[in-house]
Amino acid sequence: MNTERVDYLTDILRNPEAEFGDRDDAAIALASHDEQEALAALSIIGSDSSTDPELADTCGESIAEIWSRHGVVDQSTLQRLTGVARTVALRTLKALSPDLAEDLSRRGVEIP
Repeated sequence: MNTERVDYLTDILRNPEAEFGDRDDAAIALASHDEQEALAALSIIGSDSSTDPELADTCGESIAEIWSRHGVVDQSTLQRLTGVARTVALRTLKALSPDLAEDLSRRGVEIP
């Protein structure tokens, strides 16, 4: 059942024809899911330079929430995120998981 919900939300998020609010709501809802498909969809949209900055912001925050729960950051995904998504992801990590943010800082990632 959870997989069906994630599939539904990722379909909305990835659909450029869907209403902006629906896509943003899907990105917010995906933050509470730990399935790889949720993180993958958020990463794809958050890495696309044509993504609306507000949606990229939401994707970055949701990605960071998932990383915070898992206690690990995928640095290759972090590097691919657009400026807005990356900044928000790092700020969210700093707020939710200061230890993860500190680890990234030690690895040379500038935390805003």
